[in-house]
Amino acid sequence: MNTLSAGFASTAQVLDHERTKVQTDYQLRHQYTFEDGTAKDLVGNADGILNGGSIENGIYTAQTNGDYIELPAQSIAINTFEAVTLEACVTVSQGLNQGFTMLSYFGNSTNNAGSNGYFISLARGDDHSRTAITCGNEVEPYNAETGINGPELEDGQKHHIVSILDKESISLYIDGQLVGSTPLAAHNLIDSLSNNLAFLCKGGYVNDPSWLGSLHEFNIYDTALPINSIRNKSVAFLGLDGQPVAKAGQNVFVKPGELVTLNASASYDPMGKTITYKWTAPEGIVLSSDETANPSFVAPEFTNNTELLFSLVVNNGSENSEPDEIIVKVCLLPELSTYSVSNITKNTAITGGAIAFEGKSAVTAKGVCWSTDPQPDILDDHDNQGAGAGNFSSLISGLKAETTYYVRAYASNQEGTAY
Repeated sequence: MNTLSAGFASTAQVLDHERTKVQTDYQLRHQYTFEDGTAKDLVGNADGILNGGSIENGIYTAQTNGDYIELPAQSIAINTFEAVTLEACVTVSQGLNQGFTMLSYFGNSTNNAGSNGYFISLARGDDHSRTAITCGNEVEPYNAETGINGPELEDGQKHHIVSILDKESISLYIDGQLVGSTPLAAHNLIDSLSNNLAFLCKGGYVNDPSWLGSLHEFNIYDTALPINSIRNKSVAFLGLDGQPVAKAGQNVFVKPGELVTLNASASYDPMGKTITYKWTAPEGIVLSSDETANPSFVAPEFTNNTELLFSLVVNNGSENSEPDEIIVKVCLLPELSTYSVSNITKNTAITGGAIAFEGKSAVTAKGVCWSTDPQPDILDDHDNQGAGAGNFSSLISGLKAETTYYVRAYASNQEGTAY
């Protein structure tokens, strides 16, 4: 619930194989560790230039939009490589990257758009991570991309990122695991990339924001880094010491009586070992199996919206992972939230709400209610923005100046009303 005064207060294609060639002759061409407080290239002669941001304890942090590092693109000459591996050790931010951001970019910018370029993105407006190459189309370069999408990384945690581009394909690895690999379109080739621009924490699209987060290390190799090296480097940076990682999945809302299938398929062992699964369910919940990645159960009938907490541990044959948890919320009533109040005048204000889940039955009415009482409900002043799920906006009017009001979004279905 929000409060307001002076009028208002409101309560790819993923290929099923990995690179298995063991290669020991790969060469690190450029390395940036920031240990001396600069973006010095410790291996080559391609020192970077800081444009905002800060370096502390050997970690570069882009804190505000406009912070980035410029690299000498012509000195790196990425389009002369037979293959290239970009490796980044990062700590991602949590909820700061709202637009289409890029962690690294090598290419050009034509008509304010990133053309003939190659990039890694960890957080985008479409809620993905992505690595892609685009060449030949300077008008709509985004329509010419060949790339791989992964999960958006905005969890405030450390991650090890690897993108590999060779003459045949582009691949993305996150935390030592292959996210996907896809063949290149005929027009997307390394030697077609531009050597005009190279950035860290910034992309080639002029109007896109900087990527905000911390960069521990960035490396450029002149070949495809082998999978065993990727896994070893991931283990070293993440401090896993070979320990497997359990991923119980995203929290979900379900209806009573619904068949629910859990999904631990994102769990992994950093060294590629086979893992086994062990689920722990709440009392009274019987899983189809507690030793599979995708067990199922039927959501019970409750008298109120009820959270069920499941825990997962995976084992690689010698060591258990740390437990990971998922909440399955069984909902009779809708699940919703109230927007912050804005555009406050003496007599009006704007607010609204977002319905995340309708509950056991469809939403028949939704809106906001307001009162000078801290817990307004639909017996107080309220509006009706109609039936159905989704987000809605409400204009509240008839307020008295110099009065504190409270507002809550509401949604009703056949089972009752939720706030």
